[in-house]
Order: sequence, then structure tokens, then C-alpha cells
Amino acid sequence: MSGIAIQAAGVNCPAGDNLQSVAAALRMGERFIAQDRGMIGVDGFPVVMGAVMPPEKMRDYHHRIYMLFETAFVDCMAQLAARDIRMRAPLVLQLPEMVGGSESEAWFRREIEDRLAPRVSEVRFVYGEAAEALALLQARAPDTLHYVAAVDSLIDARLIDWMIVQQRLFSSTNPWGTIPGEGAAVLAVGPGGDPMAWLPGITRQTETEKPEDTDRGILGRALAAVMRDALDGQPAPARLLVDLNGSRDGTEEFGLAVASAGPAVAGLADRVETLMEQIGYPGAATGLILAALACQGERPALVAARSASGLRVGALFRATEDPA
Repeated sequence: MSGIAIQAAGVNCPAGDNLQSVAAALRMGERFIAQDRGMIGVDGFPVVMGAVMPPEKMRDYHHRIYMLFETAFVDCMAQLAARDIRMRAPLVLQLPEMVGGSESEAWFRREIEDRLAPRVSEVRFVYGEAAEALALLQARAPDTLHYVAAVDSLIDARLIDWMIVQQRLFSSTNPWGTIPGEGAAVLAVGPGGDPMAWLPGITRQTETEKPEDTDRGILGRALAAVMRDALDGQPAPARLLVDLNGSRDGTEEFGLAVASAGPAVAGLADRVETLMEQIGYPGAATGLILAALACQGERPALVAARSASGLRVGALFRATEDPA
């Protein structure tokens, strides 16, 4: 088979603990963000966030990350079981940089081996942001079943303090800030009859411009290129899903990219699908959460993701494989 077949896609985020309910809630325009009176921002008001679990009920960050991941994994396995697919397969799991290190990886490996051994044959940990998460769909050869997953949470006092210091937290005095969120997605990739979605491949570019380079820094060319390349020889998309985190430079980059990626993309600019205003920004997990959402609903669906490293990734999700 040419391209990448998605057999199942599990999701866990503030909108729900399974793909079907999450997709339905987001389509209805429901919002799952609220002020948390346990955390106060620099403006004196409670921090606005989108939390799966109240911060005070799961303060251990490692356990919080693991439970976010496992819930999405269970959703993915339930979808596979409904199609009578029950087998062990390797897992590639993107963890937040905050939990990196050999001791943390050993802890996560033990949890996965103890709790998910009937479905996970081996696990490999990687790190990155939303673009790297979306690129995981090409992490292994597509001719054998495997799982790719990403999990992240910005619901942590240390991260929120850092966002305040960096002036990146959304507040009444900073409308260009990020609303902290959290979530996870697990996608089963590999051959099989009648997959839930199919994509020709992943397109990627590196953005060489820097937002701080005021003399010549014009962000957006690489993002436009990956969207344009993803559509090369493919039908026009019916949906556009992009990871935007509220930052001014990211929003301006998207504006330039969508205007220069061609009429098929520009025509969707007024109904682009993002996550932050409904569930908060789920950090590095955003790339795969958007991918899971692209597997549901109207298609083709174009997904684009960004990373501070400069990586830009695009993918076009289709309901069926290209007959050619």
C-alpha cells in the first residue's frame, strides 16, 4: 500500500475521553475552558485553563501524563476491538520535555509493561512539539501495525509560572497568550481493510526565519509550502486544522501561510479549526490530536503543525486510498 492507513485514533482531552464524543463536542462549538481559582495570574484573576483533571486532584506530573496517555490508548484499543483487531504492536510515545531523562523513561516503561503488555510489544520514547508529533505518523514502515502517541500537559504550576515570566500566558492583560491545556492521542497505523482514514504521506519543511529578526524575519513560507505540498495531486480539502497557541508570531505566520498556499487553502481561512479556544492548548500533543480529529467528519482534511525548532509538517487525511 502506498501512503499511510489509520486504523484507529484514540483521544483524551477536556472535551472527552474518546474520539467520537470529542469530535461531536467540538463540532457543536462547546467550550471546556474555565478559570481555576487555585492559580492566580499576574492580573490578579484566576488562570483560564482547559483541564482533564483539576490540578489539585493530580499534582504528580508523571502520573498525570501517564493517565492522560492511557485513557487515549484505551479508546484506540476499543476502536480496534470493535473491528476484531487484537494484537500486540510496538509503540512510539512522544513525552513532554519536562519528564525527559532515563529515570523518567524507566518509570513510564514499567507502567506500560505492567498495565498495557497485552497490546504493547515494545515502546520507544521520543520528544518534540506539535510538528514532531504529527510527523510520528511516518515513524515506522507502514506495512506492519504499530501505535504512535503523543501526550502533554501545561496544567502544572511550574509551567504556568514559566509562561507568566515569559509573558506567554493568556490573561486580561495579555490577549496574545496561551490558554494552558492538556491531552493525548494514540493512533494505530498499518495495513488492514477499510481503514478509518488514509493519507498519501507527510510533508515537511524547516522555517529558517526567526520572529526576533525584525530586519528580514517573515514567518510563513515553510508552513505555506507544507500545506501546498500536501495538496499536490490531491483533491481540495474540505477542512483545515492548524495548531495555533495564541501567540502573535504564530498567528501572523498562519496568516501569511494561508494566503500564499493557494486558493484551496485560502478558501478555508475563515473556518480554520484550532483547539485553544475550546479546550486550551494541549502543547506537544496537539499535532496528533488534530490528526485524530481529521480522521472523523468531512474529508479531505488538511492538518498543519509547527514547532519552535523550525519544523513545519503538513498532512492531508482522506476517507479512502487514492485509487491511482
